[in-house]
Amino acid sequence: MGNIEFKDQEVFDRLWNLSNCSMLSIEERRKYERSLKAYRDYVNQLDFAKNEGRAEGREEGREEGREEGREEGREEGREEGKTEERAKTICTLRRKGKSDEEIASLLDLDIEDVKSV
Repeated sequence: MGNIEFKDQEVFDRLWNLSNCSMLSIEERRKYERSLKAYRDYVNQLDFAKNEGRAEGREEGREEGREEGREEGREEGREEGKTEERAKTICTLRRKGKSDEEIASLLDLDIEDVKSV
């Protein structure tokens, strides 16, 4: 039988394989079906493993993202706390009669930072 080009080659390949299977003896057909089942099981195992790997990777990525977010939140909180404490210190020093220039010098800050409080 010659090779003929078809638009849906897969359908005709399956038909060809089925016609060849119908000519097999019972024992050959059983061997073929066992081989086909083993192949399909193998492909399914690979697909399952890929899907499981993807799911694990996504979960690990989410957990890393959460941890990074927590750390960023902690850092922001620390910075806010430092800023609040600095503002309190500046106000206390002003009440004690220190000038903005003296406060900037004592706290090692820019004069603009001191004046903004």
